[in-house]
Amino acid sequence: MEEQRIYRGYLKGEEKFHKKWEVLSQGQRRLSNLRVLMVLLFLSTGFVLAFQRENLILWGGFILSFTGFIIFVLRHESLKQREQYVKGYLELYKKQRMRKEGRWREFEERGSEFIDSDHAFSYDLDLFGQNSVFQWIDDTTSGLGKRKLYRLLVTPLKTREAIVHRQKLLEELGRKSIWVRRFLVEGRVGRKKTKDFREVIQWGSTKNPVFSKPAVIVGVKTLPWLTILLGIGGVLTELPMAPFLLLLLLHGTLFALGFLKRGKVLGMVKDYQLELNQYIRQLKMFEKHGFESEVLNDLQQSLKTQRGTSGTDQLRSLEKLANRTLNKQNMLFVPINILTLWDYRCLVDLEKWKKESGEALAYWIDTLAEVEALVSLSNIHRDHPDWALPKVAKKPSLYQGKSVGHPLIGEGGVTNDIELHPESPILLITGSNMSGKSTYLRTAGINLLFLTIGTKVFAREMEASLMKMHTCMRISDNIEKNISSFYGEILRIKSIVEETKKGEPVFFLLDEIFKGTNSTDRHLGAKILIQQLYETGGVGLVSTHDLELTELENNPKVGVRNYHFQETYHQGEIQFDYKLRPGASRTTNALYLMKMAGVEVTNKDLEKKKR
Repeated sequence: MEEQRIYRGYLKGEEKFHKKWEVLSQGQRRLSNLRVLMVLLFLSTGFVLAFQRENLILWGGFILSFTGFIIFVLRHESLKQREQYVKGYLELYKKQRMRKEGRWREFEERGSEFIDSDHAFSYDLDLFGQNSVFQWIDDTTSGLGKRKLYRLLVTPLKTREAIVHRQKLLEELGRKSIWVRRFLVEGRVGRKKTKDFREVIQWGSTKNPVFSKPAVIVGVKTLPWLTILLGIGGVLTELPMAPFLLLLLLHGTLFALGFLKRGKVLGMVKDYQLELNQYIRQLKMFEKHGFESEVLNDLQQSLKTQRGTSGTDQLRSLEKLANRTLNKQNMLFVPINILTLWDYRCLVDLEKWKKESGEALAYWIDTLAEVEALVSLSNIHRDHPDWALPKVAKKPSLYQGKSVGHPLIGEGGVTNDIELHPESPILLITGSNMSGKSTYLRTAGINLLFLTIGTKVFAREMEASLMKMHTCMRISDNIEKNISSFYGEILRIKSIVEETKKGEPVFFLLDEIFKGTNSTDRHLGAKILIQQLYETGGVGLVSTHDLELTELENNPKVGVRNYHFQETYHQGEIQFDYKLRPGASRTTNALYLMKMAGVEVTNKDLEKKKR
């Protein structure tokens, strides 16, 4: 089986890089010991040489120990860098292996900051938080990449052409395992924690006209040379030192003026040097690789500046400028800083860079974030080659799926068919508690969402029309907004009804609607709502315990079909097979569950329930 082959590949990859990591770790330990040995040899020979300066053997040992120390330091740094890459691959293979084993719920990154209970569908479909789609597929390494993945998950594509392009793109990324791993590892090397790069992007788009003025640029470039020449002239000739001292005083004044403000700007560029270096490596990988997808090729071409230079080259220029600001960390550099107006020269060069590439910086980083997010989305294609690539139906109000399962439950879950069409666009799902109604609704919703964002779906085959999705499943009291769960449900349903009235195709999921009111109002309200959704062209699934609603199937003006889940009882235990069956449910299990919980329900009560 193809999926087993993929899993074995992850195991072999993890084992391979674990062995490499052990070898490199041992090599670093040996080099550390050799460095200590060289230091001891250097110090001991140096001490003896203080008394026996004519001993050539000692001189040889002294020079060799010093040379050996330098060589071992450089070698140790090289091994350390290689170890970072090997560790990156090791962690990535381990994560891929755990994802295939169903242990992705152990991943720390869950996208909890994106949880929005007011969103049209993301909260009800478990897109973010613990046990979520985001936790399952996320492989992003930057904060901007995570936000881009969030946007991809909650922004369905609106046309068939866009979906087909996305499907081809994700299929290609799913095949390019080697390139994808290298791209992800480049984003992980040396990164201890994700930092927000938006501060640098905002800096790039904010201009400081002072350091763009020709007079300021000429002054900053020429004043240090004039001061130095006057100082040399005063020392070597009979020229007076007063002009030199006055200019030096001017330098000191300029250094003191705006010191903190300059330091904040230059320090910010320096602080993001590691992230900048990672972006450069990733951008270079993206720019140089040959892609088949039109979308990715267009992105590559758009990265060039108006002058035709690549984004990588321009980011490298910014990195060099960032390297120049590192000198500020050394207090011994202060006199040189004052004499050469080093801070001002850096600011002039940074302003020049911003003028050429500042506006494009946001686009380059945004493009990388989008590639990160797309790579995460392609995990579905890479890990599940047997899943179906869904088709966008040309007919309206259509949703047909064979053996559809919930992606987060995985291969061990039960699959069911889904069939919705214009004549019967609404399924009424009944069944006992815990029988699988809510899961079936989420299965239908999440796979339809996967179609609209261009990924594979957990099904043998699937075809569906493009529809805006709205759900009403998890509604609770909102104390901050002073909204009860019932009123919150009313507001959510109101938004669904308003969407259907706009004439746009809407796919809805309603789970136990109006459960916060009495049975008479609940039944009548649900009946009226379902009929109205049908009349306005809505398509969707409704789960309910209200068995009286199943009578709607007999009304040809509503377009409802009944399906149900059922349970069986064996040796006093309730068992579920989670298989969807046609028709209405005629059983309930609440009293059985109460009895299991310790409520004194007699067998006589249970017999009455059956009658």
